[in-house]
Amino acid sequence: MTIFPMKKLPEVGNAFLHYFQQFIPDFAEKFVPGISPTELQSVLGTLQYELPPDFYTLYEWRNGYADFNGHPDFNCYSFAPFHFNTIEMVAAEKNWDWCDDNPPTYKGYNVLPLVSCGRVFWGITLGRDYQTEAHIVYVDSVGECVLRYDSITCMMNSIVESFERGGLLLSENVIRRNDELFAETLRANNPKTLSEGIADFERYIDVYGSDTDIADYSMKMDILLNGLSILYYMKPSAILEQVRCRLNALENISSERAISAHEGLKMWLNANE
Repeated sequence: MTIFPMKKLPEVGNAFLHYFQQFIPDFAEKFVPGISPTELQSVLGTLQYELPPDFYTLYEWRNGYADFNGHPDFNCYSFAPFHFNTIEMVAAEKNWDWCDDNPPTYKGYNVLPLVSCGRVFWGITLGRDYQTEAHIVYVDSVGECVLRYDSITCMMNSIVESFERGGLLLSENVIRRNDELFAETLRANNPKTLSEGIADFERYIDVYGSDTDIADYSMKMDILLNGLSILYYMKPSAILEQVRCRLNALENISSERAISAHEGLKMWLNANE
């Protein structure tokens, strides 16, 4: 695989707009001019945790996408997570009012919504141990979070590079995905996310389907399944092989737990091969 150099903001944003100006110019035109860090802070208000520098750089470049309904010829998932919200929308959604006082968290860390698409979001984890970046998580319609990108910059590079390499393709008003190329691009641009997914998977794969009593089984299963969810689009070959080996081992265990685990891993593997 050819390694593309990581682009910084605003270069990577301009590369994205240049690509879409050629194919869907009216989409590219709906990004709002950027705002200063002072303006951003005034609109967003006080947060418990510091924001990463590339958050400010992103909004200095553009203040999000103007049309909340997205492009008429594409559903909002087509451009997610790049059509990020205006800072006014981020401020309106930052308290997660629709979550009934139970806002989503990722491993105990708060999430600031960055991209909205119906009832799902992509957001920034706040308060994790980072110096210059904050991890990006996907938040589903019931508030469950899955780690997706190392940072805003890594997220944008992943998308732009996927278009450049053919991992994402525009075809008849549909954005199609070449799973292999897309996975390679994600792995190359998001090494921390990849490492976290592998660590969560390998830490507890041996308990999956075990027919013996295991302390904190539910907690360990949650961590393992989080790892599998992180790796879903990344498809690292070493993990695929471990899943195959675990499937073989589970075939010799007849407990209800093992049968359920076997079916779950089999479905995950079938979706990734």
